[in-house]
Amino acid sequence: MDQTGAGPSGEQQNYEQPDAPQDEGNPEAAIPQDNDEEQLEALLNQHQEIIEAGDRLHDRQDIYNIRTHDFFTVEALIEELRIIYHRQRRLTKSRNTGEPYRDNLCLFRCLALHEGAGESSLERASKACFERYLQETSLAREDFCGVDLTELSVVEELFSVSIYVYSIDESKHAVCIRRSVKDFPSMHVNLHENHFSFIADFQNYSNCFVCSKCDKIFPKPYELCRHEKRCDINVKHKFPGKVYQLPKTVFQELEDMGFQFETTDTFFPYFATWDIESFQYDVRAESNARLQWKAEHVPASISVASNVPGYESAHCFVTDGDSKQLVSDFVEYVFEISDTSYRLLNEKFENVFSELDTMLTNLPSEDEKGKLQLLRLKKKLDQYLREMPVIGFNSGLATTST
Repeated sequence: MDQTGAGPSGEQQNYEQPDAPQDEGNPEAAIPQDNDEEQLEALLNQHQEIIEAGDRLHDRQDIYNIRTHDFFTVEALIEELRIIYHRQRRLTKSRNTGEPYRDNLCLFRCLALHEGAGESSLERASKACFERYLQETSLAREDFCGVDLTELSVVEELFSVSIYVYSIDESKHAVCIRRSVKDFPSMHVNLHENHFSFIADFQNYSNCFVCSKCDKIFPKPYELCRHEKRCDINVKHKFPGKVYQLPKTVFQELEDMGFQFETTDTFFPYFATWDIESFQYDVRAESNARLQWKAEHVPASISVASNVPGYESAHCFVTDGDSKQLVSDFVEYVFEISDTSYRLLNEKFENVFSELDTMLTNLPSEDEKGKLQLLRLKKKLDQYLREMPVIGFNSGLATTST
């Protein structure tokens, strides 16, 4: 995320326009100053790239009206070109260095604008928000590569703001990408590719707003918000009219490839079971006026047994006062049993893996589909052999929570 302050469309945060730099990139340089139609056409051709860039960034700018209106003038078009030039320059480059933004801080610039930062204080306020984010998340600066959509809930809690994310589709419709569930003041941002941009005037962001669930179109954003709250009820689910088919097991798929198995071989032969004993620790001293504690279940011992060769005898783990260490020892032992189970089964089905490797070798080099199918079967069989069932002995909610 290497830009800030504007999205592909919509009204953006307005800044005071600085004086135009007199260089070859300035659209005001060498511009004709009369209303001759030929000069106007030359002007449009000369600055076509700037106009197109402005269209991508600012679909709602008045330049559309100027370009389609019968009474537009060169002076009005020049003014629009000047606005687009400076706005585009401010949106893509740092005000201090003149270099393109490459710091992935676009969301924090949106937060700074939302909190009222102006152009002169934008960078300072953005970096302050960023530093606060790093401190609260304990994230190393060198590991930061931008804020993902899935991480916005953390930002919302940290800055007490509800973040609503929108995007403009190919039809110029605004689509809600993410709706906040927080009860904080709202901040609307636009998402274009991997870039967040601040929407200062949400009412003028788009001509219409589309429900992301049912594709219904609304002219006003508040109508979309009201609709999406009950859209789940009105969504029509279409199901194919056929009988549900159970997915094939890995052995059924291998049999389709020509392999043969005994019925007993298609069932996992090994498993482990465990039981936990606990005692009640008096914690009434921690009670308060609203909550009365009687006792806390504390693990005392965990017993494990299995039918895996070498682990048939029950093994009991007794606590030394550290419940976490007790559970850790138990889990580590179960993994040890599982590894032995996998080793034994891998030896049993070694011929199946060898045959699959031979089939892969004999496949024509252009048969990519067949290669992927065989590789998928190998992976599926390997995963099946690794998953040893572990069953709790008479376990329930109280046991697992302990």
